Amino acid sequence: FLLCTIFSSPRSLEYPFHTPHHHGRKPPLNSAYGMSFYAQIFLSIFALSLTSSVMGDVRCKLLEVEIQYDRNVPPSQAHKHHQVRCMRLEESGEESGEIFGMDDLPPGFSVANNPFVDVVGAVLDRGTAKLQQPPGSYISARNRPGGGDRRTGLRRAVTGQKSVLVVRVIAADASTTDDMNSLSDSVFGTFGDSVNLKSQYEACSDNQLSFTPASSVPNGVVEVQIPNTVSGESDGVIVNAVTSALQASYGSPSAQWDYVMYCLPPGTADSWIAYAYVNSWLSVYNDKWCTYVSAQMHELGHNIGLAHSNEGTTTYADQTGMMGYSYSQDDSPLMCFNNAKNWQLGWFMPTCQKEVLDPTAGQALILIGAAQYSTATGCSDNEAVVFMLDGSTFGVPGSFFFIGYNAKVGANSGTVEGGNTVTVQRTAAVNTYAESDLVAKLGEGQDTVQNGLVIKFCSLQSGKASVAVGLTADPCLLTLCGNGVLDAGEACEDGNLLNNDGCSATCQVEFCGDGVKQASEECDDGNTVSSDGCSSTCVVEFCGDGVKQAIEECDDGNAVSGDGCTPACVVEFCGDGTINNGETCDDGNALNNDGCSSTCVVEFCGDGVKQASEGCDDGNTVSSDG
Repeated sequence: FLLCTIFSSPRSLEYPFHTPHHHGRKPPLNSAYGMSFYAQIFLSIFALSLTSSVMGDVRCKLLEVEIQYDRNVPPSQAHKHHQVRCMRLEESGEESGEIFGMDDLPPGFSVANNPFVDVVGAVLDRGTAKLQQPPGSYISARNRPGGGDRRTGLRRAVTGQKSVLVVRVIAADASTTDDMNSLSDSVFGTFGDSVNLKSQYEACSDNQLSFTPASSVPNGVVEVQIPNTVSGESDGVIVNAVTSALQASYGSPSAQWDYVMYCLPPGTADSWIAYAYVNSWLSVYNDKWCTYVSAQMHELGHNIGLAHSNEGTTTYADQTGMMGYSYSQDDSPLMCFNNAKNWQLGWFMPTCQKEVLDPTAGQALILIGAAQYSTATGCSDNEAVVFMLDGSTFGVPGSFFFIGYNAKVGANSGTVEGGNTVTVQRTAAVNTYAESDLVAKLGEGQDTVQNGLVIKFCSLQSGKASVAVGLTADPCLLTLCGNGVLDAGEACEDGNLLNNDGCSATCQVEFCGDGVKQASEECDDGNTVSSDGCSSTCVVEFCGDGVKQAIEECDDGNAVSGDGCTPACVVEFCGDGTINNGETCDDGNALNNDGCSSTCVVEFCGDGVKQASEGCDDGNTVSSDG
């Protein structure tokens, strides 16, 4: 049988995909490589002949899985939180549902770029749920098959209503502790549980994302029975048995529901508590962990494309949000997600998650806590839930920084770490699956320096955090004015650094008489006194403006003479030495008998007025009339 398996099976001899070693050709049996290759496979098969093992080429869809272990239990072996596993594909390309552990992938191999592979010369061991790769076996990338779940490797939608099926398991020696109603209540709140997967995702997303019970089964929960015993057994073997039983009764899980949660009975090997497949449909829980809201949110978080939240060198240690540690508590802690995850999820309006394009220039930022956000109110020009800084703008290429205010209110009122502080997370990529690191938790007046860029929590006003970024030692001094929050030393705050709008660039009220000429003013001499060239209404004073100033005798609003007020704003009168309208002369006095009368009329013989030099004047120049 073993010889037939090796030398007669067409699949065991096919190499239809290029590899660095074979370039699409079969290794000749008489070559050193070819002979040792088949000899090695023979030995591997012989060693496994007493198990439920199959040798040959295995078609896989590679799945990345993130595994949580109980941090209070010393590990029996080195734990690998991140693993790659093989979802076996049928010849048609459809998912079989079977998942197998794998050895490490070759250095530089990208699951995202090559999610579909053939593992040539592999040994499929169903007894341990392992895909063994004996010496001589290799991985060959292949094109996407025609069928199967095409969502692998892609960021799944994180808004809308998503159906969830919960699976309770009855094994030969144990069952999931919680019954079907209890599971439905813990996941969906069906019977009054106020804090659950559904309620918390809705609250944290402002109802942008809702996980709803699978409509095809009562209350979103089914029960399957498997013949296996779970005590000391590999969780992978149990998971495959559950999938087989589920398929037998309901068909393909991934084809019917957006997400499926397996709640396994207690007793499987090792100290794992829960795990999920990234950008995929399946999450798995060790008994009671299926009912803990933090584990539910964490694992479904992996399903929708979120990676772990770390602090320092410790995985999961960022406890400001749900992608850190999970907790063995039914309805707590009430937490949402950190800044990096909030940015990736995109639950907030574009005006509420903004990139700071030039942080080195000095910027004032106003932060609204994620749990304070409302789609109805949104964010003003200088406000956001998350601000993102591209590290390349201040000398840290390949890093992205996310700033937010971890308001300890509402759906985030139980945040375990950094409550009511400004937190800063860093990732190596943006808008994709990437672990985040918590780099700062800032109280009021505290700052963090990232390659010379200072990020400082200036003040808290009306529940919003005022933050400044810049290259100066205290960017708050430069950026507080214009942050939209009335800070100490400011007479006004209109959210910008512009003059001429009633609130100056230094946040002082603009008014006539402040000594600063605004666009609406003709002048501003620093007082509200008129008759000094700039009026009390900041209008330039001049002769002819129609307003009589102290230095003017008159001002009739024009620069015309002969109307009683001269162009120099002097009152016109007979005797002023200027012949004005109505005057025929003006000799600068009001005397008669000097050629120009006191009424500014030329004096002459015959004018009817007897001058001192005349003996008479009868108003004519006719003689012989006396």
